Amino acid sequence: MNLYRFKTFRTAYYFPDIPKGGEFLYGLYTPFGNKLAKMYWCAFRHLRIVRSLNKVDLKNLDFPYERIVGLCPQGSFLSFNMGTPGPEQKISMLGLSADGNRFFAKYSTNSAAIKLSRNEICVLKSLSGLNIAPELLSSNDAEDYVFFSTTCVDGTNPQNLSLNEDIVDLAISINRINHKDSVIQTGLSHGDFTPWNMLMDASGNYHIIDWEMAKERCLGYDIFTYLIHVATLMMPNEPLLEIINANKKLINRYFDAFKINDWDPYLEKYVAERCDYEHSKGNYEHTLKLESLKNNR
Repeated sequence: MNLYRFKTFRTAYYFPDIPKGGEFLYGLYTPFGNKLAKMYWCAFRHLRIVRSLNKVDLKNLDFPYERIVGLCPQGSFLSFNMGTPGPEQKISMLGLSADGNRFFAKYSTNSAAIKLSRNEICVLKSLSGLNIAPELLSSNDAEDYVFFSTTCVDGTNPQNLSLNEDIVDLAISINRINHKDSVIQTGLSHGDFTPWNMLMDASGNYHIIDWEMAKERCLGYDIFTYLIHVATLMMPNEPLLEIINANKKLINRYFDAFKINDWDPYLEKYVAERCDYEHSKGNYEHTLKLESLKNNR
């Protein structure tokens, strides 16, 4: 058996010979990049000759394929996302079981990644039945790894990266969970509230995946993440202050839901926490950009 590797600038994806009805396994990757990257992805998906040029024998894989397969339902087809290199790197999978059920899974071995996976398992248990997150199916917490699987949300990533009223309302619904009314109001925060962690189903409803960074934070963290973090990654030359000012109406819509008139303190809290996080990961360029927003307001 072979897998077919699709290499990107940041990581790599592996896909099997996908059976009829298993095309959703390609959904592990979304081409947010330039036109050339999108063209290559289209060719990889639809042309066997392109995939054959990227064939990798199972014996030559640099990850524990057999162990991961053993943790999944027997006879499953799996696609793999190797994740971004670093201390929080983990392997994500989409799977199709022998009886036709779809699932998503994560496998972590680094200590920081294990901590995040354990947090995600706890969060998913607390969100069970709310229909904004996948349902936890199984989990294995071993000495040297953590593995868990969830239901697979049937949907596609939003292709328009702009903030809109539906996404604002989604953030409001999440942040109302465990909402606490104090001088600085808090609530449940997803922590990485971005288009690549959102799936829209056929009815136009949004579902959120990848809850590993979720915890209680000050209100606004998620909405500012959607605006600022997405812009930092996808529009690096766009001044952050201009992005905030261009979206004031939608930001006001969010904070009006919590009866907050002055959201400057919440933006300041977001910038401070995000600066600490980016600095801890060595993303000093991102930190400087965030600090420029703080200094210019």
